[in-house]
Amino acid sequence: MTMNMGQAVMTLQAIDAILYEKGVERKFSFKLRYKLYRIKEALQDETKKYESERITLIREYGDKVKKEGHEEEILEVVDEEKLKAFYEKLEEVLSTEIEPQYTLLSEKELDAIDDFEIEINQPQMSALFEYVFEPIKGMQDAKTK
Repeated sequence: MTMNMGQAVMTLQAIDAILYEKGVERKFSFKLRYKLYRIKEALQDETKKYESERITLIREYGDKVKKEGHEEEILEVVDEEKLKAFYEKLEEVLSTEIEPQYTLLSEKELDAIDDFEIEINQPQMSALFEYVFEPIKGMQDAKTK
């Protein structure tokens, strides 16, 4: 499975939305939960590299600022020029192609997930259908027409 780092981050957020409701693990069959966790682990292995680089970039471009509600100063990229450079470097990281290895979920497994109310945004939904579920016959036919 080939995707870029940004797509992996979005897909991981979508997997978490499926697995948890307000921090509590949803009840799925063992097989489905196992497959979801395998996908999550594969994506986390890749996104750790993103998070590490993001922190490095904040340290490089950030300035210490005093934030309301924080006792200590925190690093934040606030300078306009530094912010532009930060986002350019971050975009470089997000566009890096990766190939996490995992098994896609079947249409039957999608049906089991569909029984739950899951709060998920459109980009996360798109990531799920592109990177987590096997192609669904009716949807594939509609795409090719």
